[in-house]
Amino acid sequence: MVNSAKEVRKITQKWIEQHLADVKDFVSLGLPEIDDRYNVWRVPIVLSNATSHLIGEAKIGLLGNVMDSTRPELIRTRAKRFINEVSAPDRKRQELFYPAPIPNKVILGDAMKVLEELPPDTAQLVITSPPYYNAKPESCEFIDYQEYLNFLRGVIIRIREVLSEGRFFTINVSPVLVRRTSRSTSSKRIPIPFDVHQIMASAGFEFIDDIIWVKPEGAGWNLGRGRRFAADRQPLQY
Repeated sequence: MVNSAKEVRKITQKWIEQHLADVKDFVSLGLPEIDDRYNVWRVPIVLSNATSHLIGEAKIGLLGNVMDSTRPELIRTRAKRFINEVSAPDRKRQELFYPAPIPNKVILGDAMKVLEELPPDTAQLVITSPPYYNAKPESCEFIDYQEYLNFLRGVIIRIREVLSEGRFFTINVSPVLVRRTSRSTSSKRIPIPFDVHQIMASAGFEFIDDIIWVKPEGAGWNLGRGRRFAADRQPLQY
């Protein structure tokens, strides 16, 4: 029986030497953990110089046998690709708790202009609810959806620079509906959250979780009850 992570590491390392000999110097092992649902050890295979880059996984049985793994040729391809891409070390993690370098204050202004004035690593938390593209047609200022995404990309990239390492960025977005123009056409639903996720990932953010905001029935502005809900000082108790 395999009873320790140390034993699992030895077994996995031997498997790497047998199947990935040409890239073994660039490959390392992450934290082995027991998957009690299938009674196996799951061992992340990562890059030696960038342990946050997962390039494969090995499953070790409780008897010490390699039950399954990512295909060696796929691990090899990923390793060679990342060897060239990941040359600079990850940004040094800073202290998690320290006084904010700027005082607490309310700033009214354009998001891009305000963000440009803030120095790097100064924000401890960012919560934002950007425009929903065409949610309010009378105030929509974007030529098309791509311009809208470019606008979000610019803001998100700057937020990444302003936000301190290890802090959280919460963004409130939702799919929107482009209504049909006639009975012979159909409406189109645009999945904004999926596109925003791609932008945030490319900017260097790591996805943690999603929260679904379920509003009470009749909470829309077109109903009297909706206006009552929105105007209530304590809407969660309404």
